[in-house]
Amino acid sequence: FGRGAGLLAAALTALAVIHIQNSHFYRPETFSVLFTLGSFWAMLRMVERRRLRDSALLGLMIGLALAPKISILPLLLPLSLAYWYRILDSVDGRWPDINVAVVRRTLGHAAVAGAVAGAMFLLTTPYAILDAGAFFGDIGAQANMARHAGLWPFTIQYIDTPAFLYQIQQSSVWGLGLPLGIVAWIAIPFTAILALRRGKSRRADLLLLAWVVPTLLFLESFEVRFLRYVFPLMPFMILMGARMLLWLVDVFRSPVRPLPLELPRRHRVTEKIDSLARRLRGSLPSLAWLPMGLVAVVVGATAFYALAFEKVYVRDHPAVTASNWIKANVDPGTSILSDNHWDEFIPDLYRYRVWQFPVYDPDNAQKMTSLA
Repeated sequence: FGRGAGLLAAALTALAVIHIQNSHFYRPETFSVLFTLGSFWAMLRMVERRRLRDSALLGLMIGLALAPKISILPLLLPLSLAYWYRILDSVDGRWPDINVAVVRRTLGHAAVAGAVAGAMFLLTTPYAILDAGAFFGDIGAQANMARHAGLWPFTIQYIDTPAFLYQIQQSSVWGLGLPLGIVAWIAIPFTAILALRRGKSRRADLLLLAWVVPTLLFLESFEVRFLRYVFPLMPFMILMGARMLLWLVDVFRSPVRPLPLELPRRHRVTEKIDSLARRLRGSLPSLAWLPMGLVAVVVGATAFYALAFEKVYVRDHPAVTASNWIKANVDPGTSILSDNHWDEFIPDLYRYRVWQFPVYDPDNAQKMTSLA
């Protein structure tokens, strides 16, 4: 995509609130995101150099990416595509020249990557062997929780939330902020359209789509839609969005040219988009600055949102502030009703009679009597 797209994507990722928030709370997804990005870098390195050590490095990255969150297993799809690229490169793109020797050699390197990934996963996740029953039991419990909203109390809010639309709205408004969230989601179909033509970035387009689209479909099969579930997709969507923004800049700078009539139909779709944008720019010269202005607005708004969000952590935690107020204004021994169930509670209330409101207990006559 070019260095400009890479630098812009890096800046937007560093400023994205979803990254700041997950890092602040020391979530395991931050490690998965880091090593997932490292895995894609290693895939490209493996395709380019085709050495055994590059497959071993790729396996190292994948093993580290799996250790914090087993849910990134769809990473196997772009991994398979990367090794398919390697097979094609081995025969200079000529499908009829693919033979058993080429496939066997590539599968051997893939096996090395798999062995290193497995070893690294077990090294960093030893309890997967030491207590396999609990390990797979916990994975099953988490998967069951994700599939059924309301099964656990803290998933009730996801009952009847619309697939795709809910997660798009949540990540656009809160995770990335506007307008970066809109750019990131629009970049997915934009990248798919560009992948239809055989440009120099087609392989990269397909590699990113092989990760983002199947993973998104997999996650949306769940009824529970925590924002952190789509967090591993955000850097890749931002990368596609940065590329899209700079593509617009390039299109508006390019001269208007006629559309070749001899182009195949699959290429004419994207060529028509290019031609339409250039003709719009040609008819309205005053809008030539618009794409650069859009880039500035996206970066500026994302930076502003990041700084505003960071200000939340400048002051004391609201629970600490509430505790200080209660101790200063409420007599010791006073009854306090609590509706906290799993999050951190207001601290240092030992001088008071705190009663937990059992709102998530099963609805029955005993619960009604207790509440009354």
